[in-house]
Amino acid sequence: MPDGKEWRDLNSDDGIVDSPRETFTVKVAKLEPGEHVITLRVYDTAGNAGVGKAVIEFAAQP
Repeated sequence: MPDGKEWRDLNSDDGIVDSPRETFTVKVAKLEPGEHVITLRVYDTAGNAGVGKAVIEFAAQP
């Protein structure tokens, strides 16, 4: 979820979440130059939620 916008569902890069560690790729588009926050919310099989975030800096393109 970039900058507090709506949540989107993601699939793991290999298409199935079947191991303790997985890789996900998040694509965001149309970001204005500046700082942005990407927030991820995940659930385990018991329904417990966890949230993480990354702050990114997007530079203006010449």
